[in-house]
Amino acid sequence: MCAKRREVRRDLIEEEMIRVPTHKLTDAEIKEAAAKAPTSIYKPVKERKKPGRKKGWNKAMEASPDYKKLKAKGASKGSIPMSLPDRLLPEFCKRISANGTNHRMEVINGFTKDHPETSARQATIKFNDLTMKDRPSCIPPPGKKIGKGRSVMFYLRPRFYHMLREEERPDGWEEAARVDELLWQEEQEVKAKSKAESKQKMREMMGDKAAESDGEGTHNSVSELNSTMTSLTGGDSDEESDRPAKKSRTG
Repeated sequence: MCAKRREVRRDLIEEEMIRVPTHKLTDAEIKEAAAKAPTSIYKPVKERKKPGRKKGWNKAMEASPDYKKLKAKGASKGSIPMSLPDRLLPEFCKRISANGTNHRMEVINGFTKDHPETSARQATIKFNDLTMKDRPSCIPPPGKKIGKGRSVMFYLRPRFYHMLREEERPDGWEEAARVDELLWQEEQEVKAKSKAESKQKMREMMGDKAAESDGEGTHNSVSELNSTMTSLTGGDSDEESDRPAKKSRTG
């Protein structure tokens, strides 16, 4: 009954579809409909500003006497080598001063802002080389600090006092510079010795690992040999073949 109804319904639908008038759109109607259709306006995305690149950075870099333009193809701005040249060391020492400073980051950021060819990383490394936390003997103790909190003072090492102007050098700076030079040499010897010991320990560790790997290889080769002999002999030794077979329990 249901199958007959489906056939009758299909026939009626086909008859009605034949009677429906069809209209084909002309070219003018197609163009008119396309003109009325809403069009999306493309707005290009603005180029994002790169971090750390302030206005006028390129001109400041090119104006610097230490700027070297890379000849390699496709070299980007990030590929430009940055360093702290020796000619800027006197100015850097002047900013630290013989009396020291407790504004470490302000000194570094101000220096890199005035000299774009120097990166903050290079300035930080050089700051650590130029300063010391122990107050030199030729520098008077600082006055009492006003306010809360504890500030760390960074003093210019006496071995760099010769880079300061004559009126900025403290009294007795020559003797302090000589003592600091000897102290610096001792520090370099300790660093070199520590570095050599670290290399020696690394070599010993690598040698131990190589020996362990060789031992594991020998053990594996012996295991492989034993397994090969077992497979050739059928998997059982002579003593095991002479033993009577175990009776299986029934019931």
